[in-house]
Amino acid sequence: MKWINATLYRKEQTGTDKLKNPVYEDKEVGNINIRITPWCTAMQIELGQEYLATHRKFITPSAADLFTPQHLCSVVINGEKYSAEGVKACGKFTSVTVRAVKQ
Repeated sequence: MKWINATLYRKEQTGTDKLKNPVYEDKEVGNINIRITPWCTAMQIELGQEYLATHRKFITPSAADLFTPQHLCSVVINGEKYSAEGVKACGKFTSVTVRAVKQ
């Protein structure tokens, strides 16, 4: 498998609305290299096809703290936008689970 170039974005608060709720905009953090990783058979059985249809898993040599807070991070891979749902530091690499975002 080859490394794919992806762009990491983080939501930053740019103000508040009339109800004093925070308003966020995506800010580009930088480019990262990723490899899409397959789901193991046990995870396929446990998670089900609906989950696997909308989620992807990848590894990156980037540090795990680059994805914190994870609920404010999104990744654009080959023109498709994904939001980070799970981040796990695995020694030399970081494993990230992402969910497809409707555009």
